[in-house]
Amino acid sequence: MKTKVKRITKLIGAAFCLATVTSTGYGGLSAYEPFNYTTSIPSGTASTANGFTGNWTCGTTPTITGGLAYTSLPTANSALSSTSGRQFENFSTPLSSGTKWISFMLSQAGNNGGNSCGIYFPNGGTGLFFGFGLAPFSGSQGGLGLGSITTTGTTTSGAANLASSFLGNYGTNYLVVLKIDFNTSGNNDTITAYINPTANSATPGVTATYTVTTFDVGTITGIGFQNAGGGFAIKADEIRVGDTYADVVGGGGVTPVAPVITGVAPGTGLTNGGTLVTITGSNFLAGLTVKFGTNAGNGISLTDSTNITVNTPVGAPGAVNVVVENPGALSATNVNGFTYVLPTPPPPPQPAAIVAGSVVNSGSSLKFVWKGGTNTSSVLLTSTNLAPGSTWTPVATNMFGADGLSTNIMSINPGEPKRFYGLAIPSDIVIVLAPTGLQTISSGSTNAIGLAWTASSTASVIGYRIFYGLDSGSLTNSTDVGNVTSANISGLIPSQTYYLAVVALTAGGQSSPLDAIITAQTDTNTGIVTLFNAFTPLEAPTTVDTTNALITYLADRARDRHARESQFSLYDTT
Repeated sequence: MKTKVKRITKLIGAAFCLATVTSTGYGGLSAYEPFNYTTSIPSGTASTANGFTGNWTCGTTPTITGGLAYTSLPTANSALSSTSGRQFENFSTPLSSGTKWISFMLSQAGNNGGNSCGIYFPNGGTGLFFGFGLAPFSGSQGGLGLGSITTTGTTTSGAANLASSFLGNYGTNYLVVLKIDFNTSGNNDTITAYINPTANSATPGVTATYTVTTFDVGTITGIGFQNAGGGFAIKADEIRVGDTYADVVGGGGVTPVAPVITGVAPGTGLTNGGTLVTITGSNFLAGLTVKFGTNAGNGISLTDSTNITVNTPVGAPGAVNVVVENPGALSATNVNGFTYVLPTPPPPPQPAAIVAGSVVNSGSSLKFVWKGGTNTSSVLLTSTNLAPGSTWTPVATNMFGADGLSTNIMSINPGEPKRFYGLAIPSDIVIVLAPTGLQTISSGSTNAIGLAWTASSTASVIGYRIFYGLDSGSLTNSTDVGNVTSANISGLIPSQTYYLAVVALTAGGQSSPLDAIITAQTDTNTGIVTLFNAFTPLEAPTTVDTTNALITYLADRARDRHARESQFSLYDTT
């Protein structure tokens, strides 16, 4: 007969404490360990977890690593990783009566053979164990289940099998929820185990993996971690103790953390979407969303808390912000982290017909006679390759008259193995020509670069966008400057070398950034900016004819902005 009844008053005290804890974000949990430590947990480290007391006891020192993730389970902070030995900490209030729910995440990196590796529940004697090392096991899987184990001391020991029919895959994160119904009037308790149940739910949503009624868990005084060896680490995260299933798989005990983005690769992709992008950073949680501008990405795959892959949605040409949002609405933004570019125009459609016998090779030229629609127009394009994605260059606009015929005579380059020609109607292909003559001008500031250029010859240009960055292959910043031919880029690092590209914009596309790119440093001399030179035109003379005199004003105001007395002459005509 167990003496668990004596613990009831302490449980009531713990329940009273929960009312105080609720306001700090731990509602519903009597204990919560998110592993909020720095790089490791040496023996003697004070527990920082809610519902735990005293210091850690560690036979070997575990490390702190990136937190584990599980679909729809809010998580925080980091995880414990152990490659050998034992580590444990004590509950503020031991568990000994009623029904208690305990949840945790667990993974094992590889096959440690029959060595018992997992989580145990100290009770001063033989206590409950859950983990790997229970038969059977193989190179990729091992029996993941319940066992009994000696819980005293810091020396590892083997676990006796209570239930282990579930085969766990090495390297996979598992959410485990244990329900313990303490039997205070008998010798054995009821232990129900759920592997990978539904998180953030009132019920597990899956059938119990194990139910054991032949073991006495005793009075559970804390929680311990054991890796009995084999070379592969175990990781444990999100240790929670509560009175209901919903308590231990919800968000009441989690202090939300914001994600952090450190990289987006590749940084460019086509406007029609479908580019597979890898986002690196930290604090990525299961259930997160990713947006490119205002459009949601699809096919999100969370590798771990530091790595996401996602397919880009359809987008308009230009740079957009990349936003990662965790469950709970905390998000991170990578400003202008991805740039949409237009796809290469497809090869033009074949013309309606080529007049039979009309292709004539005459010396160094080639003559075509095309047949098209009466009184229509078409763009003649040429390429050296017919493969998908080839570049087709417009060379002429054909006008088909009343006879529906149009002629082109093209020069032959003997050095080319082959060249192809084709027709397309103008609406099928949009070529936006880049601005030319890109050069630097004085910006008047040591943290700015001034640029000037000659306008694009494309008639439909509505403005210009300047891309810039520290790497010519990753121009991650951009600004729209309007329909102008000069602009300053400010807020730069003094004396830093930047790559800058000017892109012409139309309603339906843009020119290639690679067609107008320059390397420049911020200005180092911000002296007086010259307003005029010897070639500045003079202001025209002004003549005033009065009744008494004919007055002529001469002033070089364009040069010195002020008329001097010596620059006026008065001629008396009386």
